[in-house]
Amino acid sequence: ELNAYVKFGIPVGPSVYDEQEQDELRSNFAFVADYDRFHEDAYFGLNNYAGLDNIVSLNAMYNHYFAYRHSLIMGVQAHLDFVDETLLNPTPWLITLGGLGDDQPLDLGRSENEVGAYAEYTYTIKEKFSLVAGVRGDYNAYYDKFYFTPRGHVKWNITPTTILRGSAGLGYRSTSVI
Repeated sequence: ELNAYVKFGIPVGPSVYDEQEQDELRSNFAFVADYDRFHEDAYFGLNNYAGLDNIVSLNAMYNHYFAYRHSLIMGVQAHLDFVDETLLNPTPWLITLGGLGDDQPLDLGRSENEVGAYAEYTYTIKEKFSLVAGVRGDYNAYYDKFYFTPRGHVKWNITPTTILRGSAGLGYRSTSVI
């Protein structure tokens, strides 16, 4: 329904030039802010659903080029998710089973806030090979837990029509029942 997005970057430090590629890269600092709002009222049979989701994502990152083929990205990120969700089923036999009644919707709302930091090293041979190794650590206040997530990716363009890729890592995601 609604999305607002802002991104700005500032080049910093000296540039790195590659004679062979005749290309120049420059370290930079960037900030990204994103806001999403989603609202839905729906009916599934006798089930009445109402949902409102407000999501704010903030990301500050620094990309540093050591040399033309070597770079390091470091950053901090915050993800704030405010969910207001209700489900109402006015079926009379559910009331007798201790379920939901006409005036008692099931409240599925939650606030999930997560902050973290990350670093990612990249080695690249333009249009031939890339290697990425990264780590990130996040604290999720909803689960009151710290998550450590390493990852790696390799891509090799063997020929113009044949590419070999490999990836490994961990990832965590919160699920919603509905």
